[in-house]
Amino acid sequence: MQVALLLYLATFLSVMLLQYKNLKINHILIIQLYNMFIKFLSILTL
Repeated sequence: MQVALLLYLATFLSVMLLQYKNLKINHILIIQLYNMFIKFLSILTL
């Protein structure tokens, strides 16, 4: 019973970590896209 609980906790934690990594990657991508958009706007205004 305890082993099953530990396995469940381990899988839950690993899934949470993967989700956190995905969120961080998405966050960085969004920032890069935002920066590119600002550069594009500055080129247009020049």
